[in-house]
Amino acid sequence: MKAKILFTLILIFLPFVQKSYAQNKVDKILKAVMKIAIGAGAAESFKRSDVANSVYKEKDAIFQSLKSQGLDPINGAIYSIYFSLNNDASSLYWADLFSRPDIFAKVQIEGQGSYLIPNIYQNYSGQPILEIILTKKIKPGSRIIVHICDDDSLSNTIWNQILQSRIDYKVTSTISCSSMVRIDVQGSGSIRLLDHHAVIDAPDFIASAEFSAPDSQGERWVADGKLIDSSNRNVGSLQFAQFWMADPQLAQEIAKAHSEWIFWVVFGGVLIFISIFFYKN
Repeated sequence: MKAKILFTLILIFLPFVQKSYAQNKVDKILKAVMKIAIGAGAAESFKRSDVANSVYKEKDAIFQSLKSQGLDPINGAIYSIYFSLNNDASSLYWADLFSRPDIFAKVQIEGQGSYLIPNIYQNYSGQPILEIILTKKIKPGSRIIVHICDDDSLSNTIWNQILQSRIDYKVTSTISCSSMVRIDVQGSGSIRLLDHHAVIDAPDFIASAEFSAPDSQGERWVADGKLIDSSNRNVGSLQFAQFWMADPQLAQEIAKAHSEWIFWVVFGGVLIFISIFFYKN
């Protein structure tokens, strides 16, 4: 506001001062006022340039931090998957007759593809599980299907490889997540890991939950679903939630902050030049 007032004063008085110079009738009082106004305007401009530069550096630091970790600072989002299976349900004698299952989850997102959450829970007994995952922002109305499976592999080699290559990202001081693994489910039911050049033997299906992303989305939303087994029985519950997304306006805000910084630096320089002109005369 101060800069606008000073700038307006300068624009109002400058024509009169220039005319006075032409006529060699400079009003000393007006000249002094102009010097003060121009000097104050230059000081205010450089103050604003410092503020604009701080905003620019802060936003650019966030952008570069996300980008350096492999996160999408424009279209990325973080989701939580929270589920539990009823360990007293009749269907949960699982696929293994004499032991508890080693469960993991697959996620299908309409318009994005199929993914594997890079974690496995051995000897699962029905306890709640929470996974925090990173992917592209899911478009409103997109179908999401989460499959819970029992690993039937004879060896732990593939899963050891998956767990060792899992990368955890730190988005903020309180938010961490891991990216999912792109997969292709074969006709035989086996899972091909597209980025690992490996195949998981056909797992045993336990249950799945299906729902749609809300049509009206903010940064946070929650979708609840029932885990349904192959006999169409409800054997558990699953909650899929978005609780963070990259700022789609971040790049524009960075450019705006940078432009404002340049503007105030240039404007301040112009005022200094005008001030020097007045002092010489």
